[in-house]
Amino acid sequence: MALQLLQWNARGILAHRQEFHHLLSVNTFDIICLQESFLKPNKEYCPPGYNSIRSDRHALKGGLVTFIRSGLVYTENQRPANMECHSVTVNNTAGSITVINVYVPPGTDTTPPPFADLFPSTNTIVLGDFNASNCLWGGSHTNDARGILLETAINTNNYVVLNNGQGTHQTNNGKMTCIDVSVVSRILATKCTWSVFNNLIGSDHAPIKITLNARSEHQFATIPKWKLTMADWISFQHSIEDQVDNIITSKDHDVENLNNQIINIIISAAEQSIPQTKPCVLKRHKPLPYWNDDIKIAIRNRNRARNKMNRTKNINDIIEYKRLKAIAQRVIRQTARQHWQSFCDTLHSQTRLGTVWNMARKMNGTKSNPTSIPLIQDGNVVQLNKDKAEVFARSFASVSSTTNYSPDFQRHKTSIEQNHTYLITNNSPDTEITNCLNKDFTKQELSLAINHFKKNSSPGADRIMYAFFHHLPPAGLHLVLLLFNLIWYKRQLPKAWKHAIVLPILKARKQPNSPSSYRPISLTSALSKLMERMVTNRFMWYLEKFQLLTNTQSGFRRGRSTLDHIIRLQDTITQ
Repeated sequence: MALQLLQWNARGILAHRQEFHHLLSVNTFDIICLQESFLKPNKEYCPPGYNSIRSDRHALKGGLVTFIRSGLVYTENQRPANMECHSVTVNNTAGSITVINVYVPPGTDTTPPPFADLFPSTNTIVLGDFNASNCLWGGSHTNDARGILLETAINTNNYVVLNNGQGTHQTNNGKMTCIDVSVVSRILATKCTWSVFNNLIGSDHAPIKITLNARSEHQFATIPKWKLTMADWISFQHSIEDQVDNIITSKDHDVENLNNQIINIIISAAEQSIPQTKPCVLKRHKPLPYWNDDIKIAIRNRNRARNKMNRTKNINDIIEYKRLKAIAQRVIRQTARQHWQSFCDTLHSQTRLGTVWNMARKMNGTKSNPTSIPLIQDGNVVQLNKDKAEVFARSFASVSSTTNYSPDFQRHKTSIEQNHTYLITNNSPDTEITNCLNKDFTKQELSLAINHFKKNSSPGADRIMYAFFHHLPPAGLHLVLLLFNLIWYKRQLPKAWKHAIVLPILKARKQPNSPSSYRPISLTSALSKLMERMVTNRFMWYLEKFQLLTNTQSGFRRGRSTLDHIIRLQDTITQ
């Protein structure tokens, strides 16, 4: 698959985001270079499935944003001085390619832009709105001063202009100019194709598509998922029953072996009766769910009026085009709002939350890939997922390291562990109360813990989901209970329960390039969580039955809440 790039002066991306999302839903773009984004620093915007690099303006209109598809291996480069631009290097089958997104605002600035700094390497693509006129890229029979400077820099560095003379900017008097320029290094020129969309999608600039005949290097972090809605639970139960007979009658009860056998039995039964998703890079494009005939007609009328305006240059045709342009914008926004309101009207207390999120994703028109952007550690750029995993591991480990303790606390900790072991030793005598805690777990406790869990939740490394326990046959439940009681009796945890899949989650308003900006979420074994729930239920029963908690404790207790104290305080004040 070729590398797809989109170049577009959006003239306010939020004002035209519906049509922009529709464009993304029916096309695949790896890199999107937008000029005049009009985004403010406090306004977050990034289409799902992309990482963003932004340069916002605080007061004046303008701004620059570059979107890079998630999973694409890229590095953000140092930007040329005294110029509004972004520079990223992406990896592909041909090596590495540098893409530079540029915006040069119109005006009569006496300081010439440093165009020579835009051509740092041989494999470079320069895209942007230069607001420069020159016969080299068409649209004008005269060369202005800025166009001459840009032409000189292009020729000096042996670069090639991809523009074919087709207009990219719609003026108010019905003319098309070519101030959006696409330039590539000579070695890439024969591998690129350049085309202009015949639809401004609400802006006064036409989107430009550049196709580079080089396969981009993607990293996909997806793993197969169980399609629980298509599961054959009867076959799942029969498969488990056929496998557990020999294990239940076996006299060799070892914690590690029994845990591995249970995992193998459940996964084997699931693979036979539950379909799985298949990771696929190429996905069929689907239009936005609200993109109906009314929107298509409004856009078609707008585009026809624009074509007529460009032919006649008549003032009445110019006014008609602007009128139909406003109507199209209004129809798109109203249709999107009505579609969302109609969907919300169908929601009720039994609606699954996943249904709402799925519709929200469809409204955006793109799909995301859970891959983090390149990290920067000690001045080095880390791109590959394997290397990023090592960086995250060291970062997360350093947070809980003993090196964070003060020397006095470390000496105190060592003294307690070596000289006062009785403080951390469980040497309480056996009584009627403590015997209640040490009894074997029962089927009732197991059923209560299973009913507490939700069916849809992310699994751990063993890929066992909570929904599997809801459909275990009696023989399977007996086998799981046997494992838990064996662990309880031998005081030994399976090694697999100490392993977790750690996902880095970016903290709010933090720099995504820094490893310290992420917090870890651990996905552990569902079997271990099930036993943890059983142990927690037993401890809470023990504490409540024998009234070992003070009555003033309201947090983390069933039937109580920290709001209880606020209500008591309010009642006291009222009295």
